[in-house]
Amino acid sequence: MTLIFLFLDEGNIIGTKIRNRSPEFVLANKSTITNLPIAILVNSNTASGAELFAGSLQYHKRAIVLGERTFGNGSVQKLMPLSENSSFLLKITISRFYLPSGISTQVNGIVPDILVSSEKDESFPQRLREEDKWKHLPGYKFDSKYTSKFEVEKIKELMKINSSSKKDDAKLNQNSKNTNYFLNRSINAFNAFLEVQ
Repeated sequence: MTLIFLFLDEGNIIGTKIRNRSPEFVLANKSTITNLPIAILVNSNTASGAELFAGSLQYHKRAIVLGERTFGNGSVQKLMPLSENSSFLLKITISRFYLPSGISTQVNGIVPDILVSSEKDESFPQRLREEDKWKHLPGYKFDSKYTSKFEVEKIKELMKINSSSKKDDAKLNQNSKNTNYFLNRSINAFNAFLEVQ
């Protein structure tokens, strides 16, 4: 949460909800360090606090999120010593984390504003996420899909016009054996985002 305070100066940041209670949200405290545009890169390994950071800045239109849907870990655990044997601890789930939108990241994860693949062929292979774990805490179903607050279609058009990913990938292939397709495409997307802003 401390990191989120550095980039948001107002509004709800994150919330927690315990069963049969209303969510409790933390408010930003006007301590931002910069107003520069921000891009947050995420993938299926982005989880927990990193999801809350990305989701909070995305919700407040403070950062554009690029990549693929995140892992989906939004539960809060507590360690409790066992009264019979203090050598052991019991880990229990006591609540869920919520984004300022009221949606929990549990199973849902964060949906990026612009999908960016890390694969050479621009595909999105199946990745291990929270919903794939055995006996995971279920997520809540939501009727509506995420709609970006940014002008995504304009950004995508500029991405194609400025430099197609295939041209950029070809340049990288000539210069390096270990091409980072994800970073290359993300830079292209962020440059287009800056032009639209």
